Amino acid sequence: MFRSIQRLARVAVSTRVISGCQQGTPAGMMRLLQERSVKLSELPTEVNGFTRAAVQRLRELQKHRLVGAYVIGSVALGDYVHGQSDIDVVGVVSTAPPASEKQAIVAALSHPHLECPTRGFEFVLYELANVATPRSDAAFEINLNTGPRMEPHVSFDPAADPRHWFIIDRAIARAHGVRLCGPRPERLFSALPRLWILQALAESLVWHRTHDLVGHYSVLNACRAWKYASEDGWSSKTGAAGWAKARAPEMGPLVDCCLALRAGLSVPEPDRTAVERFVSSVLQNVEAAIALSGA
Repeated sequence: MFRSIQRLARVAVSTRVISGCQQGTPAGMMRLLQERSVKLSELPTEVNGFTRAAVQRLRELQKHRLVGAYVIGSVALGDYVHGQSDIDVVGVVSTAPPASEKQAIVAALSHPHLECPTRGFEFVLYELANVATPRSDAAFEINLNTGPRMEPHVSFDPAADPRHWFIIDRAIARAHGVRLCGPRPERLFSALPRLWILQALAESLVWHRTHDLVGHYSVLNACRAWKYASEDGWSSKTGAAGWAKARAPEMGPLVDCCLALRAGLSVPEPDRTAVERFVSSVLQNVEAAIALSGA
C-alpha cells in the first residue's frame, strides 16, 4: 500500500513541475476536483445563529475597528458534522486592540457566556497588516479555543503556539472563507507561497503524531496534505479521504475507519502501526514537494 502511495504522489508532484501548470492537471479537470465553497445562506442553522451572535459581540466591542469576519474549517468546506466538528472563525481588525480589549473579546466569545452548539469554537483575530502581507509566522492577536468538549486555550502570543495552524487557516480563509461581514476574503488575505503552505502541512503531520492519541485525525489530515501536495487545492477531510482512496484503494479500510470515528460512530480504533506508516509515507511525499518547490 505505502509504496503505491509514494509512487502516485511522486508522479503527481513531478507532473506539476514538468508541465508548468498550477496543479499539474488540465484546468477543466481541476475545476471538477476543487470543492465548492459554502455560501452564507447554506450554513447549518446552528452555525448561522452562533456566528451571527459572535459577530454582533465583536462589533459591539470593536466598533469601527472590525474589518471582517469569516467562517473557515469544516463548515466553510461543506464538511460540518453536528456535535463532532468545531466552528472556526477568523476576524480581522484595522489595528491591534489593547490588552484590556483582547481580554473583553475572549470573555464575550467564550463558552458558556456565548453558548457553543457543537464540540468547540476556535476563534483567531488578526491585525489587517498581518494578513494583507504574506507572513510565515502565526501573526495573530488572539487565539481562542473554547466549547463544551474542547480544552480551553487562550493565547495573545503568536510565538507560543505552533505556526502551522495559522498558515493553513489563512490560506483556506483566502480560498474558501465564508464572509460574515466585511469584503471578500481574497481582498484581505494575501496569497501565501506554496512552499510555506507545504512546510506548514509537514509540521502539522509531525504535530499529529504526538497529539492525536487515536490516530484518525492524523490519517485524515495526511489525506488532505497529500492532495494539496499533488494539486494545490484545498479540500475537506472527507473530500480528501475520497480523493486518496481513489488513488490508493488498498488504504480504503483504514481511511473508512477514520471517517467513521470522525462522524462519532462506535468503531474500533485504527491500527497505530498502520497509521504511523501511512502518515510517514505522506510526510515523505510532502517533504519531496517542498524540495521541488525550492526550499
